[in-house]
Amino acid sequence: MLTIAAFTLAACGGAKENAIEELIERETGEEIDLDLDSDGGFSVETEDGSISFDVDEDGSFTIEGPEGEVITGDADGDGNIDIDTGDDNVTIDADDDGSFTIESEDGTIISGAGTELPDDWPLPNPDGLTISGSQRFAGDGELIVSVIGTVADGPAWAEAYAAQIAAAGFTESSTFTSEGNVLISLEKGDFAESVSISAFEGSDGWDVSLGYAKQDG
Repeated sequence: MLTIAAFTLAACGGAKENAIEELIERETGEEIDLDLDSDGGFSVETEDGSISFDVDEDGSFTIEGPEGEVITGDADGDGNIDIDTGDDNVTIDADDDGSFTIESEDGTIISGAGTELPDDWPLPNPDGLTISGSQRFAGDGELIVSVIGTVADGPAWAEAYAAQIAAAGFTESSTFTSEGNVLISLEKGDFAESVSISAFEGSDGWDVSLGYAKQDG
């Protein structure tokens, strides 16, 4: 989280400091004091301590956290980043289409902005869903896959897709509906596998999020 925040702030170096401060304060609920450097670095003073980010012209960087933790790494012009947290090595590889892959000792995250399902999507094909992105995490005996997109009629689509998943051996465990919201949960094997289907009415159709999680053992 510290590293992601650092790169977000560094990318916003041309924005006004008070606007960025307001954004961070609204998200964290803490008062901060942000100081952006002309070379792309920055420092943040929070109620819990300070965070500093220093970057060199060659793309190497150092992040120091409020408890003295130090993260170092290198970034190239293509959005690829190597990070050393001291306890773990993390690589981030970005593609031109906006997708990226994060690899660490904990596992691998693949995030895409395309219109296709992940290659190993474990559920029935979500016909009628216009896909806009997906994410997959695999590691330490756990698999988590999520897909987002839009449909014309959220409640009807969610109910029909839940029926397809139930036919594949899952049991519906909970359903919540209100005006403009639908959430259906299903499970299999004492929650060894779980599925969530959520739909929220937007300005142009319904936004849908599908989630699948499997825990081995």
